[in-house]
Amino acid sequence: MLCMADVHLSTGALFVVVVDEWDAPIRERPSDDAGQRAYLDFLRDWLKDQPFIALAYMTGILPIKKVRHPLCA
Repeated sequence: MLCMADVHLSTGALFVVVVDEWDAPIRERPSDDAGQRAYLDFLRDWLKDQPFIALAYMTGILPIKKVRHPLCA
């Protein structure tokens, strides 16, 4: 992520990111809640509201998983 930000700051370039089977870690380890949360946090931090991301195209069979806050459940 930092490399992408550095390139964007130096050149103004924007990135298109393709993540094939984004949901594989969730499907392959369905009981690993902490791992799923860490993975989703990573994707969110990397792709959401970043000035260097023009488009993120993510393929998979599951819809994007929403992580619910315990107070909102």
